[in-house]
Amino acid sequence: MDIINVNNMTEINNIPLEWKSVAIKDISKIVTKGTTPTTLGKKFVKKGINYIKVESITKNGDFIVDKFAHIDEDTNIKLKRSQIQEDDVLFSIAGVIGRTAIARKEILPANTNQALAIIRPNTKIIDAEYLRYSLSNPRFIKLAKTKIVQSVQANLSLTVLKNSLIYLPPIEEQKAIADKLLMMDKKIQNNTKICLVLNKICTILFKRWFVDFEYPNDEGKPYKSNGGEMVTSEMGEIPKGWNSGVLSDVVST
Repeated sequence: MDIINVNNMTEINNIPLEWKSVAIKDISKIVTKGTTPTTLGKKFVKKGINYIKVESITKNGDFIVDKFAHIDEDTNIKLKRSQIQEDDVLFSIAGVIGRTAIARKEILPANTNQALAIIRPNTKIIDAEYLRYSLSNPRFIKLAKTKIVQSVQANLSLTVLKNSLIYLPPIEEQKAIADKLLMMDKKIQNNTKICLVLNKICTILFKRWFVDFEYPNDEGKPYKSNGGEMVTSEMGEIPKGWNSGVLSDVVST
């Protein structure tokens, strides 16, 4: 399935003719936000129901589980309005605007505070993953930031969020778009992990070779610990045959 048929664009908004522009409130069952437990005289606990704050969501939409706070069952019941369900989309509306994540089974049961909006998609109309990607679109976030009210910290009202517009393709096309973006995200995540591992290896190797001077000698054994000759220099002991100097000695300007 083609995500966009370039031969079927409208002249007005440059989107396929079968796409619509809809308000978030029209594709959602509810759009709400949470409450801080302390306003009810409640306290956080060490273990219990996950309590999600903005700082526990990364820029890429992943949850940082170690940064979850926790509330007890009684508090969760009293905060019924903000009990999170699977496939709810969370969107930060206070402080940092635009952090977006989708609630999955593994983080439930969970609740949240007033800095995160809970958007419960009507899955007959919109795919939850497609909604998440729509809300995390830099263009959407940029437009949202033009509507913020600045007091002690930036705030985006639920009313503004509810009335914000997103593009709505047919449901099957939404799923195709979301699947492609998910595939790309997974590749990015895997490549990021590989880069982190390679960076650690390079750091270890650099120290091993150029600080400890344990690079392979002619026999493939660590140089210094296998009798490699060292000489004194301005920088301390270095392997025989090495020189110390400044960057301009080897780089032309």
